[in-house]
Amino acid sequence: MARKYAERKATLADCISEAFGEIQSLADEMREAYDNTPESLQQSAVGEARSEAADALENINEPDVPDE
Repeated sequence: MARKYAERKATLADCISEAFGEIQSLADEMREAYDNTPESLQQSAVGEARSEAADALENINEPDVPDE
């Protein structure tokens, strides 16, 4: 069965902005996962990995891209 896709024109800036939104969502998910980790496990390898991943994602800055 063939799928139909709508044609969409987007600028590079639009695509980067959308991707950055996804990164922010992932950062929020990782921070929530860490915050919901029991305190007794937050210092474990899994807890530290969640915290480090959230920190790294939260520190990514959206680049300035010209509209043209």
